[in-house]
Amino acid sequence: MVLPSRDLPGTVEGGEHRLARLKLAERCAVSEADEVLWVALQALGDPVRLRIVRLLREREQCVCHLTEVLGLSQPTVSHHMGLLKRAGLVLDRRDARWTYYRLAPEAAPRLSAAIAALLDTSQMDPTPAGCHVPALECERSASRAPAREKAHRPPGRLKATEPS
Repeated sequence: MVLPSRDLPGTVEGGEHRLARLKLAERCAVSEADEVLWVALQALGDPVRLRIVRLLREREQCVCHLTEVLGLSQPTVSHHMGLLKRAGLVLDRRDARWTYYRLAPEAAPRLSAAIAALLDTSQMDPTPAGCHVPALECERSASRAPAREKAHRPPGRLKATEPS
């Protein structure tokens, strides 16, 4: 598997999206392991690519079969397959005329381990976090909080203090 690099093309999105992502990765000091996870999750974050992975879970698929089942053009399917391949999720083989795709056998255990490591709380400090922001700033934040809370509250859920 070719790992995506911050200074090489081959990450899931191209062009301006890739540049914005790279700037974000640099600003947030994203590790190489996190970047690999990021690319795989982005590849799986598209409904068409999820459907492709589900089809490949059944058996190896020819690109011609994928175009027919998905109702997409061959270049579109090839684009999606390229993204899945660069993310290390699929492998391909070519015969004289067609390209055949299958799931990469090492992808599931690698992705499962990466997600498990990301969400592992065994090293988490159980001490409740304290606010270290000066009191005046906390008061300002608290006075603005209800407007933000109300804007992001799902419809149909009211706070106990609001009239029904």
